[in-house]
Parts: sequence; structure tokens; C-alpha cells
Amino acid sequence: MKFRPLKRQLQKLFKEMQFDIRNGITPTASLVAEFTRQAETMVSYPGFGDENYPAFLDAVRQLSHLHSDTTLPIWQRQLDNITERRQHCHESFKKNV
Repeated sequence: MKFRPLKRQLQKLFKEMQFDIRNGITPTASLVAEFTRQAETMVSYPGFGDENYPAFLDAVRQLSHLHSDTTLPIWQRQLDNITERRQHCHESFKKNV
């Protein structure tokens, strides 16, 4: 899969997790696993902010370690962390283009 379609799919999965949390539902293990798998694939593409990949991937892996009994505020905090890492990566990439 090319980088941009992969990013769009990753964004769709992320929005699904946000939707679940806003509706008081813990994201399913399969949704989190798919998001994690696609994030790991995305960071394998060189030249799109490589220096930011470790921090982004760390945030994604922290999310993947949450369980269904983890409170929703902790889930939200992890999604916020991923959002911050993503924004930092995008800003950094735009400066270097």
C-alpha cells in the first residue's frame, strides 16, 4: 500500500477509537491491534519524518497495552498523546520540505 492511502486508513481507525471513547465505549482489541499494525507499517516508509517515528510509535504502543478495563480518561489521554506526536511529526516534516 502506498503511504498516503495508508495514512488515510490510519486516520479512519483513529477516528473510530475517538468515536468509541466519546460514546463511553472502550475500543475493541481488534481495532487497537489494527491501528497498531498499520502505524508500524507507516513508520517503515522512509522520508516522511523518520526522526519523529520513534516517539509516535512509542505512543501507539502505549495505547496498545491498554485493556478493556482501563478507564476511558486514560484511553483519551493516550489518544491525545498520539495526536500530539502526529502533529509534531507533521509540523517537522513541513519545515523540512
